Amino acid sequence: MALSRLNEFNDGTALTETKLEGEFDNIYNNPLTLISPLTGNLDFDGKQAISLVIESGTSNPGSELNEGRLFYRSTMNIPVYYDGSNFQGVGRTVVTLTNKSGGALAIGDVVILDTSNASSVTTTTTAAVTNQPMVALETIANDAAGLFQVAGVVGTLDVAGATSIGDFLTTSTTVKAATGSSTLSDGTFAQALTSTGGAGSVTAIMGPPAKITADLPKGYLDGGAMSNGTDTTNDIDFTACECRDDGDTVNI
Repeated sequence: MALSRLNEFNDGTALTETKLEGEFDNIYNNPLTLISPLTGNLDFDGKQAISLVIESGTSNPGSELNEGRLFYRSTMNIPVYYDGSNFQGVGRTVVTLTNKSGGALAIGDVVILDTSNASSVTTTTTAAVTNQPMVALETIANDAAGLFQVAGVVGTLDVAGATSIGDFLTTSTTVKAATGSSTLSDGTFAQALTSTGGAGSVTAIMGPPAKITADLPKGYLDGGAMSNGTDTTNDIDFTACECRDDGDTVNI
């Protein structure tokens, strides 16, 4: 709605200091009402919009559905946008968690989910862990909350040694750093998009940690006592299983 005047000035009306200051203060304190609603484009000319908050609600708007409209879904805690036909959303790949590692974290540090503390992360020196790895996006003090990337493309991911484009990344024995390999293995949580000749950082695309499984090769349990009993060498119990040779593998 447009800005409303505080006083009506007519011929003979006294222009007192109080009335004039009131009108000027009204304009100064409510400038956006002078241009609301907009009839054209609002050009910031490269300047920042400070403390800008987009419209928020528990359900998507039902009117003024212009392509590119932004809206914050408070029930989902994510922004959505209108693509001209439907509202679309992007899942949260950057989350706020608490650093419980015992020390400060820096941009690019590799951490894992802390299973002892809610909504927290910690560090590890165990290679190829399958607890969800994440990457710190800012400097975060111990016991402080900060932003971590859990999926998607991350610009800075620390690595313990030389890494080639396409290398599969897992946690390493070096704290806060990943290690790269040309072979996909358990615990792989990212793949390098750039390279480095030694310890440093790379850009990578992240996902959930991998768990590699494989079928038993044909003839691995070929007849004999092992077809019905316990394989003590490989710790596989067949007493309640049916082994079937399908021509390529033994399915259990």
